[in-house]
Amino acid sequence: MKQPRRPWRGVIHVGLCGGVFRGEAGDNALHAHGAHQVSVGLDGPVTVRAGARSVRSRAVFVAATCAHRIERGTVLSIYADVSSDLGVGMRAAAGCRAAVVALSEQIGDRLAMVGSTARELTTDVVAEIAGVFGHRSTYEQPDPALLRITRVLSAAIRHGDTPSRAALATLAGLSEGRFSHWFRERAGMPMHPYWPWALLVSAIGIAAVALLERLQPYEPKWLEDHGDTFVDVLHGSVSLGLIFATVEIATIMRTWLPIAPWWPSWPAWASVLAAGAVIDLGLWAMHRASHGSGILWRLHALHHSAQRLYWLNGERRHPLSAIVLATPGITAAILLGAPPQAIGTWMAMVSVHLAFQHANLDFTLGPLRYLLCVAEIHRWHHKREYEDAQVNFGEIWTLWDHLAGTFHDQRNGVRAGEVGLRDEVMPSGYVAQLAWPFTR
Repeated sequence: MKQPRRPWRGVIHVGLCGGVFRGEAGDNALHAHGAHQVSVGLDGPVTVRAGARSVRSRAVFVAATCAHRIERGTVLSIYADVSSDLGVGMRAAAGCRAAVVALSEQIGDRLAMVGSTARELTTDVVAEIAGVFGHRSTYEQPDPALLRITRVLSAAIRHGDTPSRAALATLAGLSEGRFSHWFRERAGMPMHPYWPWALLVSAIGIAAVALLERLQPYEPKWLEDHGDTFVDVLHGSVSLGLIFATVEIATIMRTWLPIAPWWPSWPAWASVLAAGAVIDLGLWAMHRASHGSGILWRLHALHHSAQRLYWLNGERRHPLSAIVLATPGITAAILLGAPPQAIGTWMAMVSVHLAFQHANLDFTLGPLRYLLCVAEIHRWHHKREYEDAQVNFGEIWTLWDHLAGTFHDQRNGVRAGEVGLRDEVMPSGYVAQLAWPFTR
């Protein structure tokens, strides 16, 4: 009987000179890296196969570009750039012999201790791992020429250039023919396979910096705690519970009620989108109705009472308001025969979307804001002035607002102190907020 495929499970940290993986190694075919690798078995010896050669030890070194396969087990794998001090130390510890080498038990024990406590690949962690290989004094200063080459390569990647081999050889003060041998000697691998690895490492770094720069607070004052965090956690927990209950109710209705549904035999993704369109229309209609009816507005006003916008208060709403908003669209989807899984998937997507729609993050989707109800336009819906907030009712799609003429393209025009309720004072306690719509 064929065994099911086992995925890799664990955590990976990428940082200075490489990365670290800690977790369960799953199925893998012969493959190679552009970096030196040391794998440590955490639940026993680790076995690495490279062609006809098999090495089983507490810790195994695998040279860059060596095609290998690691057997299942819990492992700690450290990947080091071949031109880095750490990569040079790894190669020296392996004795520069075969491409796959068993390392000492002592190295394995010390690496397991460092890797099990490391949360990220910082300078201190790299130094600690490097010290395990005992090369601090010998390789404290990397080859200056190799360092210049790697810096030029990094700069070229950032600018989208591909430096010629002749230019790199000139930088190293060598002939083009000698440069290839020199780079292999210093880095432990040829220039040709090193280039894709350098591209990968630089791309990860550039993407990480871009993400951190992008995900800055839209309005720093909104980060101030108004004493509402715990209450919003309670609101979110109840809302998530209602989502799970929705899936169960949809399943029961499909099973026990005499429904003769019409629903095409579509792929799962198409069913999710179709069910989502029906549900989203219902949410939009009831959302708009909640702004025009006295009692429905009293229930819905809890959602607008937040004096700051951040990811948690996307689910700040009265349970009765949540039921009023969701029931028509979900019921229509059920009566049409939408699969319960499609309904549940869409509602889960709505929950995630609401977190981003109300998040205090300075990001934009550009022209997609005309299609999706994102934070940059939804903030206007939370204006303190009730008359200004009668726009952008959509949950995910803006189509219904476009058709009804309620779409307002006012991006990021709302600041701290301009959200909440102008004419009402909402109590701060959770139970008091639930009772507020029924008080005078």
